[in-house]
Amino acid sequence: MPLVSLAITLILGLLLRSIVAPVMLPAAVVLPFAASLGIAALVFTHVLGFGVITAAGLVLAGTFAALAQIPDVTVAEVGIAVAIGVLVDTLLVRSLQVPALVTLLAERTWWPARAAGTGRAEHHR
Repeated sequence: MPLVSLAITLILGLLLRSIVAPVMLPAAVVLPFAASLGIAALVFTHVLGFGVITAAGLVLAGTFAALAQIPDVTVAEVGIAVAIGVLVDTLLVRSLQVPALVTLLAERTWWPARAAGTGRAEHHR
């Protein structure tokens, strides 16, 4: 990623014949994006009570659902199918199934990384 950013900055510098503009223009795109992502995380976490993963899943599902507006039936069908899959994964798998499985399996969830009897409680004694 830094290599791509450097290449874009160099190309903009050559095209615009400037040193300031190639730095300012990408920053003008990246900073609002980062601010939007941060504000969305705050809203979803503290106002709506969702986790960031849930928020990202909902946004992604909405993006794919928007493909239903395209007149091409195949694209619309794929968009709806992927949106439903993302919603199932976000709302059921990540929110309910994974925590339930971790609770049921307890320390066995982390096998073989943590052998029986070498859990966190053992290390903190």
